This record gives sequence, C-alpha cells and structure tokens, in this order.
Amino acid sequence: MFFLVVVENLRPQADVPPQKRPWFVFVPDIVSSIIVSAWQATLGLFWPRAAELTSTQASFLLARLLTLLAFGLIALVCAWKASRPDAKDIDIPWAAFLTLAWFWLLAPTQNPWYWCWAVPLLPFARSRAWALLAACCLMYYLRFWLLYHHPEVWPAEGVLGTSYGGAYYFYFVVVWFEFGPWLLLLAGEWQWRRRRTPRPEPA
Repeated sequence: MFFLVVVENLRPQADVPPQKRPWFVFVPDIVSSIIVSAWQATLGLFWPRAAELTSTQASFLLARLLTLLAFGLIALVCAWKASRPDAKDIDIPWAAFLTLAWFWLLAPTQNPWYWCWAVPLLPFARSRAWALLAACCLMYYLRFWLLYHHPEVWPAEGVLGTSYGGAYYFYFVVVWFEFGPWLLLLAGEWQWRRRRTPRPEPA
C-alpha cells in the first residue's frame, strides 16, 4: 500500500483514464511532472537511456528508490536498537521481525507468501496489530476474484457503484480495508504506550 501511494502521487495523472485514476492522489500534475522530469535528468547523468523512459516507468523507479531508502533507514534503526549495550537478547528477534515486516510493507507487492518470512518472528513483535495484519493480508487473494468477475474490459461496470473494475478496485479500494485496520490499531497502541510511559521529572 505504501509503495502504491508513493508511485501514484509521483506519476502525472493527466493521461490516466478515469477508471484507473486513484482517489488518493493529492500531488498536482504540474508538481509530479517537475519531479519526474528532474529525476529523469538526474538519472540520465548515469544512464543514457533514462530519457527514453515513460513517466510511468520513471515514477516507478523513483518510488522504488524512495521506499528502499526508507527501508534502509528502518533497518539501520532496528540494528542500532538491537546492538545497544543495554539491549536485551529478545531485542534481536524483535529487530529482525521489524526489518522483515517493513521490507514486505514497502515492496511493490504484498503477496502473503512473502509475509511468511516474518511469521516465525511474529511472537516478538510487541504489538497485537501485527497479528491483525497477518490475518488481513489474506484479503490479497480477492484480487483474483475481482479479476475474474469484473474484468477490466468493462470499465463502465465498476464494482459497487465505483468507476473501478477488476484489479483496480482491489488496488484502490480493497487495499485500504486490508491495511487500514492494522494502521489504526498500530497508531492506537503507539499512542497508548506513549501515554503510559512515565516522563522524567524536570531537574
């Protein structure tokens, strides 16, 4: 879901048909066009064929770079917390779980098969929200049902009154039900723990 939001906001939407245009794009086309053009120019310094890329291809590469940088930062923070002098032995599987989980979450696709890498470390997650995600990620298989029953050759027959048919209904609607409850629960747990953590008294 995170990759989808990033790549669709980087991609100019002017040439995208209405039935394939996401509802969660908030970056104006003029801004995304400038960003993608600057990215292609920068990429062209190292790769001469960058100018041949379409805006869709260029925005995909840029989104992949940004999500990889975000994952690298998360992995470094997890490794630092697990290697501190005051760290406990249980912090190592916790850090390993978060590293694998966020690698999956920031990837272009969230196939439940790939989530299996993190499942053995789920007991060390320190949050019930991750167990909810393990259950909700099975909604991924609705994509194939939607492809079969609502093929994209009938864009006018959108699912449940929307303009989206087939896989696009899954990408732009179902995905938010797949990851939304997990995000809300994770944010709620974080806020609850923050309030319970005692603050140091002023000197």
